[in-house]
Amino acid sequence: MPCTATHVDTDDPAVLVVQGWTAIAGCRQFFYARYADYAITMPLIILQLGIVAGADSAQIAATIGADGNCLACSRAGIFSPSPIMLRKEPLP
Repeated sequence: MPCTATHVDTDDPAVLVVQGWTAIAGCRQFFYARYADYAITMPLIILQLGIVAGADSAQIAATIGADGNCLACSRAGIFSPSPIMLRKEPLP
């Protein structure tokens, strides 16, 4: 079944909750606003906490890099066409 988009009246404030997402592979929702927010706010939060905690700049940079890796991996999971199975048989 193909994904079909319907017209949304953006003048009605009750329907603004549908803003910030798009349909991808098989009509799955991708909330791009979440990832844009996460990419901007999390490095700032980590930087502020690192400064308050007295961490050196290398530790702060490594933590921000690890957070960026987490964001990239979660986006890769969103765009995968199907769930990834690591085992073919169930665990005992």
